[in-house]
Amino acid sequence: MPKFPLRITIYHAAQDDPKKNTALRLKRRGFARIVTKTRFLPKRAIVLNPFSEIAFSPADRGRIQQSGLAAVDCSWEHAQKVMSTHVKGTSRCLPILIAGNPVNFGKLTKLTTAEAIAAALYIAGFQKESEDLLSIFYVGSLIF
Repeated sequence: MPKFPLRITIYHAAQDDPKKNTALRLKRRGFARIVTKTRFLPKRAIVLNPFSEIAFSPADRGRIQQSGLAAVDCSWEHAQKVMSTHVKGTSRCLPILIAGNPVNFGKLTKLTTAEAIAAALYIAGFQKESEDLLSIFYVGSLIF
């Protein structure tokens, strides 16, 4: 499998079942790099932050190409604390999206890490990369 053309970094807090974790699957398939400390997230990357007041847009494409995209993979119960105190970078929130994953299917904004990354890539104009990323998930083939 060729190297994924974009730099995707995920802070993994190890707070859920590793067998169901989409961030770990992205790492295993070569789509993302996993870090275990937030200080290792790229400083100039766009950070997906559900609490940001600035929405993700196609204008973020250049920043993703240059510095990459970062996500935080932690429990929803701990997300606000992690995002507000530990994560540096340019935070962006996604628009309201409906989850397609089996755990939160049909719920607003309860996306898995992989869904959030794929949505951000799609919005930024990286449709092929977004589809490639989701293709490793059974549910991903149903979204597009």
